Amino acid sequence: MKNPKPSRNGSSSSSLRFLSAAVSRAARLLRRTFRYREFAIVLVILLAFAGLSIASPFFLTAMNLRSLFVGISLDVIIAVGMTMGLVLGCLDVSVGSVLGLGAAAVGSLIRTGINPFLASAMAVGVGGAAGSVNGFFVTKLGINAIIVTLGMFNVARGLAFVVTRGVPVTGFPRVFTILGRGQIGPIPVPIVIMVLLVAIFGFLMRRSRFFHQMYFVGSNEEAARLSGISVKRARFASMVISGCLAGLAGVLMASRLSSVQPDYGAGTAFRVVAGALIGGVSLDGGRGTVFGASLGVLFMGLVNNALILLGVSIVWQKVVLGAFLLLAVAVDRLLSRRRAVAAT
Repeated sequence: MKNPKPSRNGSSSSSLRFLSAAVSRAARLLRRTFRYREFAIVLVILLAFAGLSIASPFFLTAMNLRSLFVGISLDVIIAVGMTMGLVLGCLDVSVGSVLGLGAAAVGSLIRTGINPFLASAMAVGVGGAAGSVNGFFVTKLGINAIIVTLGMFNVARGLAFVVTRGVPVTGFPRVFTILGRGQIGPIPVPIVIMVLLVAIFGFLMRRSRFFHQMYFVGSNEEAARLSGISVKRARFASMVISGCLAGLAGVLMASRLSSVQPDYGAGTAFRVVAGALIGGVSLDGGRGTVFGASLGVLFMGLVNNALILLGVSIVWQKVVLGAFLLLAVAVDRLLSRRRAVAAT
């Protein structure tokens, strides 16, 4: 006796159940993946690369990509320090002016005959000194970080004009340009420095007890204080590091361009904050990673590069970049409210 043939309806039903289960598993995987904003940003960046390579024949040229990534590297270096401040709940808006002050300091020191590398170290120290002043007013006097760093924004910008006397500084020795234009193998030195700093501070924020405590401070300052964490020391350290990294970015910019303008760093704080927020760092503190902030800054750099390549007016470039900042802040607010509701 022949075996009965399987029912077509039963086969179809089995296929539908298999397909439904596969779609369900894929949906769960996507939800788990995009729970970490870094994965979503990587996907968006890859799509942006693909779109720009089609929209402009100049995007994938070696000259454009080198200029893009070297320029972004300076913002990412500053974003490393900015991330620590935001995790602690301290927004530093002075980083752009401190970058300009660091560039002015290294240019003026080299012009007086000081060894370029010693002058570079001293300029980084100048940035650290500016961060120390910020840290003193925030931790010792209890003044809001935005107010303090807004004051430092103007002080540092004014000092940059005083040091340079308001005119460009040029005539650097060739050895100084190694920092901004040199290469280690095929990779430009600023990009190597950026990668090292992201890797080091990313590791410290996850593994080092002192740096990881910053998340506890940013999440609940009072609870962190009661548990024995020195809130003031953490905030002071973050501002000094932020100042040093801004000074370092100024040195690299001066080396790369072989000149110093007293207004270097204009708009830097805006781009870095927007990138950090896009990368998942929260204005409320307690959340964010160095890697995520770096990806956000990379995305902002891609947007800026796209606007230039597509011939968008400088006026509209500012409008678009400002809109991205507002969108990033709005998303951060919505996510913060969602987390607060989920916690209750």
